[in-house]
Amino acid sequence: MHSTSWKTLLAIASLGIGITVPTAGALDEVSFGIAADFDGDGKPDLGLYVVSPRDISTPTWYILLSGRAYDLVTVSSVFGKGTSYPVAADFDGDGKADLGVYDKSTPGWYILLSGRAYDLVTVSSIFGKGTTFPVAADFDGDGKADLGLFDETAPELLRILLSGSNYDLATISFSLFTDGDSFPVAADFDGDGKVDPAMFENANDTLQIKLSSRGYATASITFTFGDGDPDRPVVGDFDGDGKADPAGYESSTGKLIIMLSGSGYAITTVRIVSDGESYPIAADFDGDGKADLATYERTTGNWILKLSTTGDDAQVTVASGYMP
Repeated sequence: MHSTSWKTLLAIASLGIGITVPTAGALDEVSFGIAADFDGDGKPDLGLYVVSPRDISTPTWYILLSGRAYDLVTVSSVFGKGTSYPVAADFDGDGKADLGVYDKSTPGWYILLSGRAYDLVTVSSIFGKGTTFPVAADFDGDGKADLGLFDETAPELLRILLSGSNYDLATISFSLFTDGDSFPVAADFDGDGKVDPAMFENANDTLQIKLSSRGYATASITFTFGDGDPDRPVVGDFDGDGKADPAGYESSTGKLIIMLSGSGYAITTVRIVSDGESYPIAADFDGDGKADLATYERTTGNWILKLSTTGDDAQVTVASGYMP
């Protein structure tokens, strides 16, 4: 589907015209933090997808572009609404993350492809419904993100449309989990260059991983986070060994529990400064090959970074115009 209005809107946004920054205390909305390389400079950009209770029909993206000294780009999502979840991944293989949402009410995917001048592509979800949750990543290693859906009513199933196989449908089964809250996770845990699907189960604080190097066999690796009680998965390569490390964030204490793959999955903890309503996201912001942590601070409208190059206790405030 061609969308001239979207191309015009993004062109205006890239020039910094009509940009508004969320102010302190202004975000009583539901917001999702995302780190992805939208400008193709090799560094993750910070994105916030905000759904306002005053206008749920028009959610908004706020993106700080690292390649433009973290200039702020604002995009109103004319194809999303209050029932949508954001997805940001490189679906067309041009080296830039594309903006997208999964609308649970339709259900369907709506993606702006950067490699096609931000044309809007719509994918009706023939295998999804209102109880599904999206996960987008390159599961087949062809350089393009694949579309995945986790069914909350059948928490053992993850369904994926593989771009490298003409979007054939693949189904991966998980058998460990109960009926409690489960979250899909996608990262390269075995270092083979392909993203491995995983499920975090909140009821028993476990992460179950299906490794691509093992052919996604029935047998899987399961991690339990020691004495911690994490309520959200946060996955990244924190030790720089080329493998994603399982981690879980404990919002009640602000503690991130990390199991380092390069140290035999030894457990280490990191304290996160948070307002109690935001969850950290992991990406390599300083370019040292190790994942850093970013948390959006709703009271100030800024991002707080904890960089691996400056130590666990150092924090960097990121707003428009920040240059690392």
